[in-house]
Amino acid sequence: MTSRLIAKLTMSTCLATGALYGTMLNPAAAITTHVVNDPQGKPFIELRFFDVGDGDFAANNQSTWNITDIYKNQIINATGYWSEIIKLVPGENPAIINVGTNTADWGAAASSPNATMQNGSPTTVQAALTNQYYTNLTNGAHGYIVVANKVGTEDWSQAPYTPSHIALTAETSLGTVLIHEIGHALGVASNAFSFFDDDNGVQIAGFGGGFDAWSTHLRDDNDNAARPNQWINCNGCWVPPAAITDAFDVRKDQAYFTGAHVSEVLNGAMKGLPMRVATDYGPYDSPLFSHIELKNSLMSHQLYRNYSTLMEAELAAIQDIGYTIDRRNFYGHSVYGDGLTIINNNPYFGRNADGTAYIDNTYNTATLGLGLHVYGSYNTITQNADLLSVGSGGGGIRIDGAANNLIVAPDVRVHANGANGRGIMFAYGKDHTLTHRGDVQAMGENGIAVSFDFGHNSRGDGTGYRGSYILELDDRVEDQRATITEELNGALVSSFDLTGRVAGKKAAIFMSENALVGQINVMQGASIFGDIISDYYQTNEDGHLRLTELSFGLKADAQGNSTGTADTDFRLAYGGNIKGKNISLHLDGGTTLLTGNHQVFDVGVAQTAMLSGQGIYQIDAAQQFRNSGILNPSVAGATITIDGNYAQSATGTLQLAFNDQSDISSLIVNGSAGLNGTISFAPDRGYYRDGFTVTSNEWLQVDAMSGNFTNVSTTLTSPTLNASATDNGNLSYTVSLSRAADAYSQYAGDSEDREVGAALDSLANNAAAEFKPLLAALDFSATDGSTIRSSLPQLSGEAYASASGVLLNASGITRSSINNRLSQA
Repeated sequence: MTSRLIAKLTMSTCLATGALYGTMLNPAAAITTHVVNDPQGKPFIELRFFDVGDGDFAANNQSTWNITDIYKNQIINATGYWSEIIKLVPGENPAIINVGTNTADWGAAASSPNATMQNGSPTTVQAALTNQYYTNLTNGAHGYIVVANKVGTEDWSQAPYTPSHIALTAETSLGTVLIHEIGHALGVASNAFSFFDDDNGVQIAGFGGGFDAWSTHLRDDNDNAARPNQWINCNGCWVPPAAITDAFDVRKDQAYFTGAHVSEVLNGAMKGLPMRVATDYGPYDSPLFSHIELKNSLMSHQLYRNYSTLMEAELAAIQDIGYTIDRRNFYGHSVYGDGLTIINNNPYFGRNADGTAYIDNTYNTATLGLGLHVYGSYNTITQNADLLSVGSGGGGIRIDGAANNLIVAPDVRVHANGANGRGIMFAYGKDHTLTHRGDVQAMGENGIAVSFDFGHNSRGDGTGYRGSYILELDDRVEDQRATITEELNGALVSSFDLTGRVAGKKAAIFMSENALVGQINVMQGASIFGDIISDYYQTNEDGHLRLTELSFGLKADAQGNSTGTADTDFRLAYGGNIKGKNISLHLDGGTTLLTGNHQVFDVGVAQTAMLSGQGIYQIDAAQQFRNSGILNPSVAGATITIDGNYAQSATGTLQLAFNDQSDISSLIVNGSAGLNGTISFAPDRGYYRDGFTVTSNEWLQVDAMSGNFTNVSTTLTSPTLNASATDNGNLSYTVSLSRAADAYSQYAGDSEDREVGAALDSLANNAAAEFKPLLAALDFSATDGSTIRSSLPQLSGEAYASASGVLLNASGITRSSINNRLSQA
């Protein structure tokens, strides 16, 4: 290759077209420095910040604006990300990187020249970090970073850098971008070039001399290795006829990066990491083969990227160019293949001091560590080993691709207890399923146990935004609309079957504004701690809201999947809030006790289900709270409030509560109520004298009413008490309780017990305070009287001749023991 052609290599920025390459010049006149240490406290990289007037930070480049403290901290955090990943080789470290600014719209870039002109040379930054020989220390630095004041037409995000597996803001984070850019300075860059030869009107591409370490791992369409000073034969490129057979042939644009570590991670899923000539930016990336084109990758040159960290295969590539990385500290296991059935017995724990093995049952502390990553599609994966993380931004499982079926086996722990941790993340695609039978939690600040969230574009939403039935494309990739639409036209997760535990500080279950879940089935064995949140609010072509059906009380099969039939034995108490305008809440079977406040699309209580508790239900104005089963405001003195309309069918029952202090529960409907079926009254456990009554017109409070209850009843299971209810009209009801004269003695087994029972009979209607707990326990014991029958002998004693004596003198210890036993029955 001629020197004239090589001289035509032009520099351009990474966010715009490629990574910066060029010659560094004189040292800066005055700088501010910050040393980033590795986790062992050893200096890793020294950042030298150049402000206006501080001199050249790179080739004829001086800062045009001063870097703010916010941006400095983001650059420091990005450098810290790498300091945790790469193991230093003592000697020449820290590497020194100059940081300057430019007034432009291309974002940011980073560069480091080759350490030597020898083939396989590392960058000078890599040489410093790995104690290798270098000759290119320039301006007192091994490399440089340049930050433009704009990303396209937008400013950088002002939010502090937050470790997260997905981008958290619509704006571009300088910290996340610098993770990408510093990757180039570390060595993710070839010395290939491409330019348009104006003299001859042709595109020319090739490899220069001084072949770098990255380029030695490149292969063309035909699996041939790249070589120094080799022509590149790409689609649209001109190659001298004599050189065509010897050129790096990428006319199919199927180049790739390969190495032992990359092959280990990919496990046959692909030849290597995809390298592209053409990118979303145009037909020729610059420099060529310096971006890893895994789908949506942070290290790619795609306009849409929803990763904020490197995938395991990308870390493997950095190992292949000569770095020492304890990859298992950051990833427990990864799946890049398609159509596989896997039982994953790989755990994720804390590492030993040498970074050679996991320490069983300890929590991993790595920033952004991840137990399992699924990149491929159409896989069925059972997680069968614990994944324990406490590092900032850490996660248990991340699912990308499409139509993956994830199963968390019984008793398996998936914990992500660090700040911003997420236990299970579904982050891209459609038609996935989740069957969770284990224990998932994220109890750190902003922790989410189960997350359905595409996140934002780590490059900034201005160049693309995606989600379930959501696609905003940059004009430069409009030709990809049909393909990408097919990836997104469906629920991110079609079904989530829950029979295990989920617990999250911010949310137990979270569906973002861009992620639709079709069905969530909460079934027997499930426990939920934390809110259930859906921010998704998208309509279909007919203008109807796309709904998430949240069901409580369907029956699970032996594998933990919903059978679609009601489970009358289902029991669940949940104290969190359900917040989602697109959540259709279904109570399908058994008894569900909810005590939080809820904002949902609608509510339906099936004939086979009971909904108990207290709280507020905000319903869509055009929808209803439908009750065909039992709605039970079960806390005397509290209410269930419906902000919306209520409709009770002929099979429905409104079951209200009261206690021995005459406190009542209420249903308040701030809307219209269409009434049918039954209103019923149930006493709380307590002491009720014979003739107790409670009357109120506040059992049911409505703005407007149609229809009426067809039945008025009581719900009482007692061996001693009888209850009746009277409709007084105008929603006023009276409930009365009575006790038979022989309420207790009728269950006596012999004459002595009968005397004790008779004494209880006489005391029951005007009991002293110390006897009320005992009477209440007996009154609400087994309806067949068997509990009373077995308790009477324990209340008698040979020391007492009369029944009255027994009761008046029976020890408090005896009464207390019986009270406790009956209360627990």
